Amino acid sequence: MDCLKTSLQVFCFVLFFVCNSFSQIANCDSIVKSFQFEAKDTVQLKRYTLKIQNLIQENCQLAICLSRASIEKSEQLGSVDLSLQFYALLGYAYKTKGDFELSIRTLIAGLKLAETNGFKTRAAFMANNLGTAFLEAKKLKDAELYFLIAIKNGMLRNDRLQLARTYANYGYLKEELNQHDSALYYYAIAKPEFLKIKDSIRLADLLLNIGRSEKSLRKFSNCIANLNEALTIYLRFDDLDGACRAHLNIAESFLANKQISFALVENEKALVLAKKLQSDYLLNFCYAALSDNYAMTGNYQMAFEYLKKHKLIDDSLNSLESNLRITKLQEQYQGEKKDTEIKSQAITIKLQQNEKRNLFVVLFFSILVTFIILIFVVLLRGKNSKLKTLVTEKQFLIHEVHHRVKNNLQLLSSIFELQLRSTENKELHSLLQENQSRIITIANLHDKLFKQDNVQNVDLDIYLKALTEDIVKSYPQGNLKISMDLDEIKIHVDKTILIGLLVNEIITNAIKHAFSNQPKPEINIKLKTVNKNIEFVISDNGKGSDLKLDSPNRKSLGFKLIRSLSKQLNAKIELNNISGLTYKFEFEQ
Repeated sequence: MDCLKTSLQVFCFVLFFVCNSFSQIANCDSIVKSFQFEAKDTVQLKRYTLKIQNLIQENCQLAICLSRASIEKSEQLGSVDLSLQFYALLGYAYKTKGDFELSIRTLIAGLKLAETNGFKTRAAFMANNLGTAFLEAKKLKDAELYFLIAIKNGMLRNDRLQLARTYANYGYLKEELNQHDSALYYYAIAKPEFLKIKDSIRLADLLLNIGRSEKSLRKFSNCIANLNEALTIYLRFDDLDGACRAHLNIAESFLANKQISFALVENEKALVLAKKLQSDYLLNFCYAALSDNYAMTGNYQMAFEYLKKHKLIDDSLNSLESNLRITKLQEQYQGEKKDTEIKSQAITIKLQQNEKRNLFVVLFFSILVTFIILIFVVLLRGKNSKLKTLVTEKQFLIHEVHHRVKNNLQLLSSIFELQLRSTENKELHSLLQENQSRIITIANLHDKLFKQDNVQNVDLDIYLKALTEDIVKSYPQGNLKISMDLDEIKIHVDKTILIGLLVNEIITNAIKHAFSNQPKPEINIKLKTVNKNIEFVISDNGKGSDLKLDSPNRKSLGFKLIRSLSKQLNAKIELNNISGLTYKFEFEQ
């Protein structure tokens, strides 16, 4: 029965695809006529800007057709300014529809038109919209380019409001690039302007972004204050979506500050709002957050229940996303067909006839392919379902093990932290701090394994960057420069632990002992693949050392650990005392 049900669902989807394609043959001309579009002069045409703005959220396809017709009419009337307004609306409509490619093409055309005719304010507006389109399409370098163009044009016209909006968007770009100090700088420029014009919702969104960046910088008091201010504004204006997002971010901030009970309260509040909104997107976030939250409290039964709800909605959203991609491809085709229709009505008719014939061919082959797929589904579905269940359970158990190991190691690290605070013996303090650093090194690896699907291999270059940053934070050295030249290498988790402990020992020793008389301390780390082997080098420009590899009676625990870890790695180790101390390891990948 399950196989028959699946077969019927696939067959119905194919029929829906074909029927939907036939229904969209009706072009924009017929849609515009049914809307009774009429504009004899620029006064009548200008009224359509507001109509199209209101239509974008309600009927995006109609808004697109009206925008295209309005651009054509603006060109006939010779009004460049109106053309630019409708280009902006058309680009925004495409972006709302999720068609970033057509949105970007439209806005670039509008930007060129504005720059050619000297419309600096419109050019700044177009460039800002282009930046946001590229940002949502995850093309961050292109987004940065157009935000800078928008800022340049805004400064030429001294358009403070447009500049504020662009600075807010540019700050969000910096946040996406994890440049949170820069993000806060640009947010700070935008905030006074939003306060001045009393744009409350935009101000609330800005405060939410500020709170997120402050959380990343671990400025928790400022972070919570800004997020609560944003929450207050959202609730004042009955913006439940914004309020839900604010609660989720407040919860994340409490978790980052180890205030798990407060985080749980905020996540529960977010869930209540998400249920009111009936938003699968927000519910998905809430269930995932509550699952993690309950796992941290040790309530694994509730954690598992929320995890199942999260997986159920996540699978549903992924299925919906696939259908939207199919719809997007259909709509892109219809948009390109409309470009041809504007040039020649006769060619349009021929294209429509060809399209109908092509769709019949697509229908035939789609049904044929569908039944071939159904044969394989009937044969393999039962076996694959069982294997998938076993794999899912195994992955869940492995991730849970790594999660618990990480939590236990963090607990052990916290105990060391309490001992560090309670002792005044410098030698004991140093030993405790070194052991705490070693524990954190292993805990970070288990945390990484918990967050990734592949629990066998680790991206060594990414792990080393994160580990080095954590070590430097633990031993503040104001002007210490860390230089890294790392190849992208995946390596087994067992070797990663040994390499992490090596890095911890060497960098910790360098920070504590190497730079007493060095005004510009520097540590260089290189990771290269050489003849199927890994070559790993750590060097500093400190005062060097009298260490020798053949000294069996060294009292230094750190040096003994380095030799022991190298032996476990089966690594060749070389020491160089020229211009500081250099460790070079070579081992099989």
